[in-house]
Amino acid sequence: MEPYQHVLDALRGIIVSSVEELVVDDINPDSDLTGELGIDSLAMFEIADKAQERWSIKISDEDLGRFTTVDSMVTFVQGAADKHGLSAVTEAL
Repeated sequence: MEPYQHVLDALRGIIVSSVEELVVDDINPDSDLTGELGIDSLAMFEIADKAQERWSIKISDEDLGRFTTVDSMVTFVQGAADKHGLSAVTEAL
């Protein structure tokens, strides 16, 4: 499995654990976080907090505001993990 898919799968799990109405199959890379998935700002903070803990990365409020799709979150996590010398794949397992 490619690194992108590992991070995507882990983020899907984080999103589902934060937004009970969603199931993993509802979440695709192109899914709009607020529109399509209905994730509100409180849930976004919870998702960001869990992602920060899982990958030992920092997600600022400014970064959080830039996340529009699931793909934008995956790309950010991969970049942040790489920037800090962490393997997003290893941390996602």
